[in-house]
Amino acid sequence: MDEILPEQRRAKIVEWLQEEQSLTIDQLARHFEVSAMTIHRDLDLLVKEGRARKVRGGAMPAADALPAPGSDQSQCAMCGKRVPRRTTWVVTGENGEQQQACCPHCGFLMHSHATGQQSTLAADFLYGQMVNAHQATFVVGSEVTLCCVPGVLCFASRSDAERFQRGFGGKLLDFAGAMVAMTTAHHGH
Repeated sequence: MDEILPEQRRAKIVEWLQEEQSLTIDQLARHFEVSAMTIHRDLDLLVKEGRARKVRGGAMPAADALPAPGSDQSQCAMCGKRVPRRTTWVVTGENGEQQQACCPHCGFLMHSHATGQQSTLAADFLYGQMVNAHQATFVVGSEVTLCCVPGVLCFASRSDAERFQRGFGGKLLDFAGAMVAMTTAHHGH
């Protein structure tokens, strides 16, 4: 890639994030032929400016820059419902193609049918930040059902999930346990 100014690189990062919805630090460093540390500094500045969000190992558009409700990108790949920011689930395939689900319920079903996944991100129910779904804790079947049944909510921290469970019930599960619960629930119908 030709030499570009840092401001131009950051503008291109924002543009590319809008197109792809998530990118890894490695993808960005390779694309711009700079170090991972340079990309981290670029992203820190973009986050400070409100133009991007850092997630573990990568970045996403700023929350306000997510696809508008009703746009083609904001439809759940499983049930066709609108994808709310608070329960978003995003799967990025090896080819960079992304699919969104309206909630972790549909996200687990989509995950069980997909092949060649590069990353799976889910919105933390309390704070809205995107987290690695494989490291999250899920509450399945609580009294709070926002979308699909049984309801599945994602929490970045186990302690937040435990506090939520004490107030609203449900079962605490890690990624593998929630996957089994959703698969079992759907095969039982």
